Parts: sequence; structure tokens; C-alpha cells
Amino acid sequence: AVVSTQSTWKAVVSTQSTWEAVVSTQSTWEAVVSTQSTWAARVNFWMMVANIILIVMFIIVGLTKVDSANYSTPCSNPAWQETCANYALHEDCSSYTEDGACFTTATCVWEEGACVQETHCTCPAEAEDAFFPYGFEGVFKGSGLVFFAYIGFDAVSTLAEETINPQRNMPLGIIGTLVISAVIYAVVSLVLLGMVPFQSLHSSAPLAVAFAVHDMTWMEAIVAFGALTNMTLTVLSGLLGQPRIFYRMAVDGLLFQRFASVSERFQTPLFATVVACGLALTVSMFINFKLLSEMISVGTLLAFVVVAGGIVVLRYKPQSGPFRGGRLSALITSLFVFALAFGFSVDLAAPVELSVILAVAILAHTACFGYVWKTCPAIVPEGFACPLVPWLPILSIVLNAYLIAHLKWDSFVRVLIWSLIGLGIYLFYSVHHSKLNASEGALVPDTDDEAMDRPGSFGEIELEEVVEDAGTPERPGPRGQE
Repeated sequence: AVVSTQSTWKAVVSTQSTWEAVVSTQSTWEAVVSTQSTWAARVNFWMMVANIILIVMFIIVGLTKVDSANYSTPCSNPAWQETCANYALHEDCSSYTEDGACFTTATCVWEEGACVQETHCTCPAEAEDAFFPYGFEGVFKGSGLVFFAYIGFDAVSTLAEETINPQRNMPLGIIGTLVISAVIYAVVSLVLLGMVPFQSLHSSAPLAVAFAVHDMTWMEAIVAFGALTNMTLTVLSGLLGQPRIFYRMAVDGLLFQRFASVSERFQTPLFATVVACGLALTVSMFINFKLLSEMISVGTLLAFVVVAGGIVVLRYKPQSGPFRGGRLSALITSLFVFALAFGFSVDLAAPVELSVILAVAILAHTACFGYVWKTCPAIVPEGFACPLVPWLPILSIVLNAYLIAHLKWDSFVRVLIWSLIGLGIYLFYSVHHSKLNASEGALVPDTDDEAMDRPGSFGEIELEEVVEDAGTPERPGPRGQE
């Protein structure tokens, strides 16, 4: 994130084609670890291979046009000023008469009822002529905004029940995807910003326009085609994970039982897939990309905070002492609040004394977690387990909260509405139907009589069987707590 966001948040958002290409690499691991070698997995795999080839082409060809001065002195590089000016001469803005048409080119913008040239060859007044034009604060703002690109990795984890030996293969798939994608992010971003400095990146098609600036129209066409195929893979990857989340929640009683149905023909959660597709289509028709990316980034960061806190709660369950019962969860929530407040104090340039007090409070919380670590026995699951608990989850909570604080306020309002809808479903349905909330050994009734006859539904079974055998009768491989 530090490398790929050396410029501004604008530079990060404008690399949307990059993240679309990178996130789609998760399809490789999904195809490898999945036990269902269907035609869809094979098509996904070969599309991904083609996209990786396009990315490699971009890197190799782009390296021939990299100017190292664009890294160190992006605002005062004379060679770029000449290149940028020459490219602007190629644009004839007079032919563009509609507002939307102006934004299809790099140098024509709509101003006062007409299309005029806007070269963006010079840096904004607030930017510095350095590798970090907006300092580390700019890096954190860009990192928080682009964080939505990382939601692709959790899609791999949703395939746990369809994976052979998930305790071994799931960590390999997730970590492997993360490493490969992070490397591609950094390399592609370095090449792009070496070709075109941050202030001149095109907001809609940065990779393609980077070659157009250097009069390589043949490569521009290839990259534009690759962006379309990458978006297709990104959509497929997202629609692979969400239906399985719906399915797992329904099996546990947290969502309507209809989502627990499994197609007898395809052996996949067909109803959940149709609903997920419908929701995705509806959202994409009414919400623009920039707005959606900001909202999803906040939601993703919050989800990562919850996961990190859940690991600590599952690893340590104090039966006595100051953090017994739900007090450990309260401590985690308090840490998140103070870390969020610290992020806001830095972003809003609050008095230094306030930031110091909040930092001391975070350290005090860390000391409390140290007490839990010393006095409570750890419950370590079999197979792969998160290392360095509770220290790594604490670091995750603090950093994610800090990133959240650097995002726009209106995104918080949208996520709050989204969260309230989810909370309403939980309070009015999930609490009353959760199988894990039932008393131990008691029968858990299924409110849907037809659900007992549907594939993938538990029907009426004992809680102990749910805990011990969930996921194993129909899907190979056990599911670990974490």
C-alpha cells in the first residue's frame, strides 16, 4: 500500500484497472483448491492466465518507458513536461460537445459549457516535489480508500467446505493469493508512476492512457481489452464467495432457511447465488464506482476489525479475573474506539496533547491484553492457527481503525445504515433461530418444515451434532473456528 499510494488518493483510485486485474488472481487458488472441477472453474482459470500474461506484458513494455525522475521529482521533471505537452497537442477538444464525452480523454474537460484542454502536467499547489507528494498522511488516506481491493481474499475462505484438507490448503490459498497480489500491486504501480507521474494519471483508464501518452496505441488497445476481461473475473470472484456466506449463515440458523438450499444438479447454493447476483446488479445500477469504493472500504476495514477481535475472543476465554465473561469483548471494543479517535485527532490536526492522551490509552489497553496473555490459557485450534495472538490482532485493530479515520464522513453514514439493516435481521430473526444459541443437547427446531427435505439443510438435529459435524456430511474437510 505504501508503494502503490506514493502519490495521492487520486492516483490510487485511478488504478482501478490494476486492482481489478490483481484481485482476479484469486481465481487461480479457487480453481486449485476446489474439489469441484467444473467447466466454470476451468474457464475462470484460463481467463486468469490470459490476464496474468497481459499484466506481464504491461510490466515489460512499460519498463521501456519508465523515467526514474518521475519518482524523485515528479513535479519538476523537464522530460515529462515536454512529453505531456506534446500529448496535449494531439487532442482536439472542439469535437466534444457533450459533458460525458469530455471525460473519455486525458486532456479534454468540460468547463463553462465547452470542452477545453486540461493537461495536468503540473502538480497541485499543496503537493511536494518528492516521492511522497502528500506525505505519509496521503499514504494512509490512499490506503484506506483502496482497501476495498482486498475483499477478494476472503472469497477464498468461503470455499472451506468444498476444499480437500482445508486446515492445510486454505491458509496456503489465502496467503499465496495475498503475496502474489501484493507483489503485482507494487510492480504495476511502480511501472505506471514511472511512465506517468501522479499528477497526470488519467482518472478512468490510467494504464491504457499511459501508453497513449508515449504513442504506443497498439499496447493501449491490448490493455483496454485486458481491463474488460479483468472486470469480468472480478465480478465472478465476488459472486463466488457471497452466496456461500449466505449458505453458511442459513445453515447456522442466522439467515432464512431458503438460503441453505443446495441445487441437486449443480451441488451449489443456487438460490443464494441468484439473490447475490440480483443485489449486485441493483447496486451497480444506482451507485457510482467512486461512491461504492468508499463505502466498501469502510465496511471491509470494520469487518477486519471484527475478525481480529474474534480471534482474541476465541483464543482466550477467561473464567475469572477482571476480563471474564463479556469484559474481554468490551476491552476489544474500547481499544477500537480509542484507536479510531486517535486517527481522527491526527487527520483533523487536533491539539498534540489530545493525540498523546489517546496514544497512552491505546498503550494501556495493550498492557491489559498482556495481562490476559499471561494469565489465561490459550485455546489453540488444530492445524493452522493465527500466530502472535493477541499482539497481531491488536496491531490489526489499531491500524484498521487508523485507516478508517482517514476516510470521508459520508461513507460512515452509509455503512451505519447498512449495519443497522443487518442488526435488524439479527435481532428479529437470527437470535431466535440460531442453533448455537440453543441449550446444549436440546433439539433445534427448523421453522421451515420443507427445509428438512432440502439438500444442505440440517432440519431438526442436536446442537452437539451441529458443533461437531457441521460441514462434514456433505462437504469434505472440517471447518476450523478461526
